[in-house]
Amino acid sequence: MQQIRMADAVKYEISVKNTFLEFHEVQEEPLSMRKSQSCGSIKLGSGLSNVPSTVEDCQASEEGHLPLVGQDAEICNVKECKPCVYFMSQHGCDRSPCGFCHLQHASSKTRRPRKKQRDSFKA
Repeated sequence: MQQIRMADAVKYEISVKNTFLEFHEVQEEPLSMRKSQSCGSIKLGSGLSNVPSTVEDCQASEEGHLPLVGQDAEICNVKECKPCVYFMSQHGCDRSPCGFCHLQHASSKTRRPRKKQRDSFKA
């Protein structure tokens, strides 16, 4: 008996013409690599134990809000958290217990200081 591996499997499109079945091989484009702002499950560490495991638990939490995880939840609920600058950078934060919040925040745009004020900072 011949075994077919999933990597070797080919997808076909089937069409019917005058009671005949025609099989056309479907050419799929390979998936391209993309940069992602998510950290994946590796950097989350032990904070996953606080995430609700069932749909009922998730619905029982606040309506429309996902439950927050770990230390970040306690700090963000008080609204006194300081976002980790390195977490959203290209390389990410290597130190998960760095003391800063790793949740996405609405960025508060600060105005650029005027030239006179910038020059005073340099001096």
